[in-house]
This record gives sequence, C-alpha cells and structure tokens, in this order.
Amino acid sequence: MFGTLGALLLLRAAHGAPIGVRLPAGVPAAATALHLGDHMETRRTVRALTRGVVLTIGCGAMLVTGVALTWYGPGKDGPRILVRTPSGDVCGEPVRADAGRLLVRTDTGEVTVRLDRAESLAAVDACPPGPSAE
Repeated sequence: MFGTLGALLLLRAAHGAPIGVRLPAGVPAAATALHLGDHMETRRTVRALTRGVVLTIGCGAMLVTGVALTWYGPGKDGPRILVRTPSGDVCGEPVRADAGRLLVRTDTGEVTVRLDRAESLAAVDACPPGPSAE
C-alpha cells in the first residue's frame, strides 16, 4: 500500500497531475490543427495513466488478499494416527517416538503408548468420535 502510494506521488511530482486540458477558444485554426495531434495523444496518455493507476492499485489489493488468505488462513490439520491396544484405542497427532514409546496428542491431552503393547497402528484422516484410552 505504501509502495503504491509512494509510486503515485513520485509520478505526480515528476509529471504533474494527470488531467486533460481543453484547447483555448480563439486559437487560430492552423495552430489548432498543428496541436490537435499532440492534444489527442495527451488525452490518450491521460486515459492510459488513469487506467494504469487503477490496475496497479487493483493488483496490490489482490496481492494483499492473496497473502492474507494463504498466510493467515486456517491451518491444515496434521497427520493423525490410530493406535489399537488391549486397553483401548488412542487417536491423535503423533508427537514423538522414543525408546519403544509413542507420544500422541489427543483432544484430552498427551498420551504415551507402549508400542510393544500396540495391536495395530493406522494413519487416519480424522479420529473417530469417543474417548481415547490411556
């Protein structure tokens, strides 16, 4: 936003305000015909500059929107693992495995599962509803 505003202010300082000017009444026809081409080119230039400013600001707005949606959007859920043990199922996000133990972050807190007691391990998209065993 500040970069766009700064660029616009620099353009205005370098080239003046982007406005069209009417030819004065009472200028001889020969002079009018001579300057008519320059006048028409000036009008086209002002129109192009105006459209360019609008498009540049629109581009900046879309860039800010894109960054806001991707950077500050909802986070993606991490992987989930379902561990079946004789004492029940534990489902949640795996944190770490160390010395034959798996630490799983569940909805109710962190649970340590001994892997030698696990009957099965499965990657799941979402945990089934219900309490997780400890």
